[in-house]
Amino acid sequence: MKKCSTGKSKLLVLTLLALAVVLFCSGASFAAQCLLTDDTYTDSNNFKTRYWNSATVNVTASPLQTGYFKFDLSPLGDKPAAAIEKVTLILFVEDVKKGGFFEVRRVGPSASSGWTEWALTYGTSSSIAPISDLIATVPIDSNYEKRFIGIEVTNLVKEWVSGAVVNNGIAILPVAGSDIAIKLDSKDNKTTSHEAKLEVSFMPVIGDTGPTGDTGSTGPIGLTGATGATGATGATGAIGATGATGTTGATGAIGATGATGATGPIGLTGATGAIGATGATGRTGPTGVTGPTGVTGATGATGATGATGATGATGATGATGATGATGATGATGATGATGATGATGATGATGATGTLPTCVLEGATLIWTSGAWGCTGGT
Repeated sequence: MKKCSTGKSKLLVLTLLALAVVLFCSGASFAAQCLLTDDTYTDSNNFKTRYWNSATVNVTASPLQTGYFKFDLSPLGDKPAAAIEKVTLILFVEDVKKGGFFEVRRVGPSASSGWTEWALTYGTSSSIAPISDLIATVPIDSNYEKRFIGIEVTNLVKEWVSGAVVNNGIAILPVAGSDIAIKLDSKDNKTTSHEAKLEVSFMPVIGDTGPTGDTGSTGPIGLTGATGATGATGATGAIGATGATGTTGATGAIGATGATGATGPIGLTGATGAIGATGATGRTGPTGVTGPTGVTGATGATGATGATGATGATGATGATGATGATGATGATGATGATGATGATGATGATGATGTLPTCVLEGATLIWTSGAWGCTGGT
């Protein structure tokens, strides 16, 4: 029988320990499931009827039936809202009689302590379970029957956890104008375990940084390296300072300026000579060029008006004159009365039915998030 190699055994042990440390210290996300405490629905045709123990939660347009769900958040512990990564409302569609669209809405606070499944009716719903903010609008048809569907409600649950809004549950109701009629499984269904769920996943948790290890011992001094190459020639030094200027020699004496000669006197002005005698008259020159016509004399007085002559034949119509400039725009008249509302147009043709994603894994859930269906979960 061969003995195991001691070196290989130690290497295997060290490898397994290192792997364990990595798995232990790496960030890992985890999930929690909030507890469903109440589920029921109200019916506009039954003002005082309670459906707290019904096997289904009905959502229909006619009569108006609205589903209600409430969850206990205590399984989340003291986790802050910022630690929540995603929250999904899981519902099981028992029956789809008519497809359409439904809304997921937050149930607002009430003057009392909120609603319970055994107290809620259509008559009390507006006071103890007032429907509030829209969370999601979801399409549904017969393809979803007998299937789990999921709807992302992350922001709503974060607001519940942070205390920004009161946790008074969720309402599911038909979109206005949608002739929907569906049934969802309740927790009181005796033949299935398909009650509504609220699944919460948290951000990855990173463990604390371990203490710094001891400093290792100093290693041996390495061999002396080869002599480095000769460095480049240094830059030329700065020019030395200029020497001091020598002293200036003494200035020589200025010679004396010669005397300026005297200016001579100005001579006297001579007398004006006598005017000479007038010369003889010269010959007559040739006739000059005719001068310009003189100015026209004033117009004489107008004579008496003669008798009116016979009317002449009508002349041909003259050419049409150019179009005159456009006049200034007049002031805007008063607004007329609003006309009667036109008749409502015919309803457009129903669009083609969309296709669902193919969920290959067994038990996969259709998830409605960011306005589209997708698949998640399964094995």
